[in-house]
Amino acid sequence: MPLDWKATNISPEYEKGPKNRAENYCPINLASVTSKVMESILKDLKLNDCIIPSQHGFVPGRSVTTNLIEYLNVITAALDDGIPFDVIMVDFRRAFDRVPFAGMLAKAKAHGIDGRLLDWITDWTKDRRQRVVLNGVESDWIEVTSSVVQGSVLGPVLFLIYINCLDLAVRTHDSAITVSKFADDTKLGHKITCSRDNESLQTAIDNSVQFSSVYSISYML
Repeated sequence: MPLDWKATNISPEYEKGPKNRAENYCPINLASVTSKVMESILKDLKLNDCIIPSQHGFVPGRSVTTNLIEYLNVITAALDDGIPFDVIMVDFRRAFDRVPFAGMLAKAKAHGIDGRLLDWITDWTKDRRQRVVLNGVESDWIEVTSSVVQGSVLGPVLFLIYINCLDLAVRTHDSAITVSKFADDTKLGHKITCSRDNESLQTAIDNSVQFSSVYSISYML
């Protein structure tokens, strides 16, 4: 893969808070258009098939709307039967910046992605670099060793594969736990008919915290 395809310019966009603090800016990544075309072909050929149905982000035919409708149907069905339904909202903080390339490649291989496709994706993660460009002024290039490479096509899909098994982690003890994901935002839910259901939902939260620790991403309720 040409090195020029692996170079990304970052344009900082102010979000909130004091303007002299870097964390209050959102990095807008401008990646190679040619690379994104190639990545789109690979994604459509193979990668989308790896994503389990609970995920609605970056998946063809799914969106915020399908995520909310599907989850609302679960909740209203419980309430129509007079059963309370508890929901826990989970966010993996700055997950797109922290996820390691090695971990994403290992998970891709575990999902059956191998051969030349895996070789190309592996090369895609190597020798990446980025710089900040603001008002015509450019920073020095720095090496990129983790993240989903925001602005890319391939990165977000690899991230979805990386957290694919979150469902299994939280449902280890109870298959009735509802899991609904949109990228790195997750909703955990359970019908509450007795104290055991409360304990089951708490165990699901504990398991998701352990999952985030194992997979090197920060956790926030």
